[in-house]
Amino acid sequence: EKEFKTDYSISRFKADLGGTVAVFNRHSDKTDSTVVLFNKSGVKKSEFKFAGSINDVAMISGHIYCISDNIVYVLDKTGKVLKSAECSFGGEKIFVIGTYDVAVMNDNTIEKIHLK
Repeated sequence: EKEFKTDYSISRFKADLGGTVAVFNRHSDKTDSTVVLFNKSGVKKSEFKFAGSINDVAMISGHIYCISDNIVYVLDKTGKVLKSAECSFGGEKIFVIGTYDVAVMNDNTIEKIHLK
């Protein structure tokens, strides 16, 4: 099915060659997030809850990279944490620069982080 409905509002949406990741949450509680993965045809592959606000998200080769508060995560398609690392508080954008390497941008800095 190529249609997805939820009571939550979309807050993040990113696509790569393998598909799309979307983050939904409630306006009244940004820490109540649902992450949904779609294949490149737009069909839902998986869906999971994430306990925390998601500042930004990216998907590369089936891995989900996200910033939540001052932690960067790499998640699998079920939401299992594969790797994580601390980052400066206020990270707004995430850029994947290697399998377990990211650049996190905030207001005035770009921080390179290796996830362990």
